[in-house]
Amino acid sequence: MGNSLFHGVTSEKVRVRSIKEHAATTAHKSSEGALQARADPQGGALVSAFDRMDAAIKEKMVKLFNIAYFIAKEEASFTMFPKLVALHQTNGLDLGSTYSNDQACRIFITAIGSCFFEELQQSLKSARFFSIMSDSSVDRSVKDQELIYCTYLQNGKPVNQLIQIVALDHANSQGILDAILSGLLKVVVAEGDLKKRLVGFGCDGASVMLGVNNGVTARHQRLCPSLVPIWRVAHCLELVALDSVKQVPQLQDIKQTLCAIHKHYTCSAKASRELEEISKAMEISIVRPGNTEGTRWLPHMSHALEALMRNYRPILIHFENHASDPNDKEASAAMKGRAKLVQQSLKQQKMLLFIHLMLDVLQELKQLSLLFQRDGLTLQIVTDGLQTTTLALVAMQFQHMQVIAEISLVLPMSSSCYERGFSSMKRIKSDWRSCLSNEMLNCLLQIWGLLFRGDSEDDEGDNNGNFLKAIDLLAAESGKEAVGALRQDRRYGQYSSPESQMR
Repeated sequence: MGNSLFHGVTSEKVRVRSIKEHAATTAHKSSEGALQARADPQGGALVSAFDRMDAAIKEKMVKLFNIAYFIAKEEASFTMFPKLVALHQTNGLDLGSTYSNDQACRIFITAIGSCFFEELQQSLKSARFFSIMSDSSVDRSVKDQELIYCTYLQNGKPVNQLIQIVALDHANSQGILDAILSGLLKVVVAEGDLKKRLVGFGCDGASVMLGVNNGVTARHQRLCPSLVPIWRVAHCLELVALDSVKQVPQLQDIKQTLCAIHKHYTCSAKASRELEEISKAMEISIVRPGNTEGTRWLPHMSHALEALMRNYRPILIHFENHASDPNDKEASAAMKGRAKLVQQSLKQQKMLLFIHLMLDVLQELKQLSLLFQRDGLTLQIVTDGLQTTTLALVAMQFQHMQVIAEISLVLPMSSSCYERGFSSMKRIKSDWRSCLSNEMLNCLLQIWGLLFRGDSEDDEGDNNGNFLKAIDLLAAESGKEAVGALRQDRRYGQYSSPESQMR
């Protein structure tokens, strides 16, 4: 039985000389300093260094944080940071040379993201009710990532905010639920608290999410019996449209025609060039033929039909030439066959009448789909009669009507936030940046998520307070090794105080 005070010691006796020698090592002193900094953040070396900074140096730090924030918001590579710093210095702005490398940008973004994440924690802590939404996708490094969003009330309005992006260990219902719970724990929402405040869970209609017995929703309801599952309305609307296409032969013909036109001009640069020449000769301004495949939103179908009607005459003439010109040796047999079918379809009177009918119908469905994609979508917006009923009940002064109204406001109706989140994730974690850790990816997505909040449209010039707060947060969480990493200039290899380095 070894001494429990020391890990790895198996004997009953420990040499005093060995302990004293270890206490004098750099590793022990560094670890001791880090522990002291965690125990007393305000007494840390980095905090003391920032406290000694004058106003001019703090202003330089804020500007460096502003550049790092711009890098994250524009989803650019960290290697742009030193170039932007050099550009500012070329324009006469003195930013020093210490924090002009990509490693400093990484540290600044981590601090800014942590600052925003702390604000989210405080907002969720003060929220009376909230809902969560989640969906998974594969990033550029071929990892299953679960995006977790929450909906809560802020100043009386529902707000969608990213909680975490969590790598899935297993893509089954239990693995997804574990990822969701781990993300909630990181914002200090314990399982016991979920029963009191979690009121809704938004997801798509996949069986792994909405399975009656072992889906994520069913497992979640065992933890929170009052949980209201919401199948995202925009997704439902699209599925209804797809089912209609299958049941109506004319709709299926229109879809096949649009797909054939899109394929014809996407796969052949020569065909696109010929269409442009025909349109110029006819003095018609054409638009790019739209695609109806690979999307879940009805506006794309509407756009494809509008483009077809705008390009109708040039497209019809071009396909007629393809189908009937025996001297066209460059066109393949498949292209000629497709051209023949499309031009026959476009000449049918019933087809043209049905296309115009669908344009009128889809114009309304398009507006409905765009409405369903809005952030802050509430149950009152989706259902026409709920607002009237709520106002009538409030007028009758029911005692608990405010609670019902608040719950209905935070039910997760919109899916657009994490669809945009997946798009941003794949833009940020590109092939060149596939080694980004989930911690850094979370910080970048926290900063990106502010762009789609109504209170951050003009946030570029109002973040000095956040940057100062991020500086303090970075100082509080850093030990002596973090101080050395910040002070060490990779470019010059010099170690000095922050004041002299910034000057």
